Amino acid sequence: DSPTGYEVTIQASDAPAMRSAGGASISNYNTGSTADFAFTIPTASAVFGFSPEGTDVADAFLDNTTTCGVGTTDTPGACWAGVSTTPVTIVEATSPNQPTGATTTLQFRVGIANGGGVESGVYTATTTLTALPL
Repeated sequence: DSPTGYEVTIQASDAPAMRSAGGASISNYNTGSTADFAFTIPTASAVFGFSPEGTDVADAFLDNTTTCGVGTTDTPGACWAGVSTTPVTIVEATSPNQPTGATTTLQFRVGIANGGGVESGVYTATTTLTALPL
C-alpha cells in the first residue's frame, strides 16, 4: 500500500489469450474497445473476456447502470472487456487502504455462439496481475 494510492493492471501473455495445447484459440472479447455493459457474443463466434468488481475498480469499469466508463456504479456482472497483451488498469485508488485493505474480484467468461467453431479441448489463458504504488 502507498500513502498516495495504488493501481492494479491485467495483461495477457498471448493474443488471443485463450488457447488450447493443439493451437486452437478463442478470440479476446472486444479488445481495444470500451468495456461492454453486457457480455454479448457476436454471431457465429467465440470470445473470452473479464470483468472486475470491487471497491477501487477503475473508472473504465464503472457504469451508470447501462453504460460502462461513465458513472460511479459497479453493477455486478457488468462491464466486460477482452484481455490484452498491453497492461489494462482494472483497479485504481488515490488514497491508502490500510488497515482493512480492499478486495477486487475478477470474473472471467467464455461465450460460444451457435456456429462458433471452437475445437474440442482444454483451453488455458495466462494473465499477469501487477500491483503498483502511485
